[in-house]
Amino acid sequence: DPRAALVLSTSGSSGRPKDVLLGRDGLVANIEAILDYLPVADHPRTAIVLPLNYSYALVGQALTTLAVGGTVVLLSDLNYPAQQAERMAALRVEGLSSVPASLRLLAAANAPPLAYVASAGGPLSDATRQSMAEAWPDARRFNQYGLTEASPRVTACSDVEAAFHRGSVGRPLRGVQVEAVDGELVVRSPAVMLGYLNDPEGTAAALTSRGLRTGDRGHVDADGYVFVEGRVDDLVKIAGERVSLDAVAAAVRTLPGVRDAAVVTLPDARTDLRLAALVVLDGDAELRAVRRAARALHPAHRPTLWAAAEALPTNARAKLDRSAVRRLLEATR
Repeated sequence: DPRAALVLSTSGSSGRPKDVLLGRDGLVANIEAILDYLPVADHPRTAIVLPLNYSYALVGQALTTLAVGGTVVLLSDLNYPAQQAERMAALRVEGLSSVPASLRLLAAANAPPLAYVASAGGPLSDATRQSMAEAWPDARRFNQYGLTEASPRVTACSDVEAAFHRGSVGRPLRGVQVEAVDGELVVRSPAVMLGYLNDPEGTAAALTSRGLRTGDRGHVDADGYVFVEGRVDDLVKIAGERVSLDAVAAAVRTLPGVRDAAVVTLPDARTDLRLAALVVLDGDAELRAVRRAARALHPAHRPTLWAAAEALPTNARAKLDRSAVRRLLEATR
C-alpha cells in the first residue's frame, strides 16, 4: 500500500500480537492532535521509559517531541527507578508520558518536578492519580486513551476537568469520533490503521462500516467524555453470573492493605471457573486480613484463590502480563 509508513505490533496484552499497518497521513494527523493538548512545544524535553516499538512511545512521545524540535531522553531500565529519577533531574526532563505502573514507580522514587505528566496504556486508578498529584503537584496531569490501530491516541483529558477525577479517559481528539456500539467503543478517525499486515480477515473484522472496533467496553456520557470499562473479552461467567475481571480487580484494590491487584480465572471442577487474585500488599498488611475484608464483596465478585507478590508481572511494554499472573496463581494451588 503506497500510503503505508509504518508497521507496529500490538501489545498482545489481551491476545496474540498483530502487525498493524499505519499510514503517513494518519500518523501526522495524530501527532498534530496530540500537540493540541499536550504542552510538548512549551516543554520539549521528554522522558521515555517504554520500548520504541510501542506506538505509545514511538508516535505518542518520540515523534511528537521531535515534531516540535524537542529532545527525547531514553530511560532504559525501570528496575532501578531511583537511578532513573536521578537521570531525569540531571538531564532536565520537563515532561513524562507512560503507563500507570511506571508512573507509580517514578513517583515513589522522588522523580524531579515536571511541567506535565500523562498516563495511558491502562486504567488510571484513584491511587495512581493521587500518587501523580503528590509527586508532581505543579504539573499538568493527563489521562489518555488509545490503541495501536488508531496511531495511537484517541482521547485525552487533564486534571482541570472534573471528568479526569471521575475516571474518564477524556474527550475525542480533533477529527476523532467515539461511540459505544452494543457496549463496545468504536472509533472513527483520520488516524485509523490501513489494516493488519497480511490479515484480511482480521482487518475486515476490525474495520467496520461504523468505524474501528477497539475491543474495549465503555460508554460516552452526555458531555462527550469517554469511560473505558474493560475489555470485551474480559467478561466471564462465574456461577451463572457475568463478571468483568477488571471490575473485580478494581474492587479488590479498594480493600484495606491492597496496593495493587490483578484477577484472572482458573479452571474449577465444581463451577468450571473460579476467580483468582494476585495482590501487592501495602506495608505490613497480611494476606489473610485482605481475604477477610473481601467477604464484603459481592459473592460473584469475590476471588476464591489468593496470592501475594512484591509486584504484578508486566511485559516488555510495562503492561500487565496476565499469563504470568495465571502461572503464579496456579503455582499456589
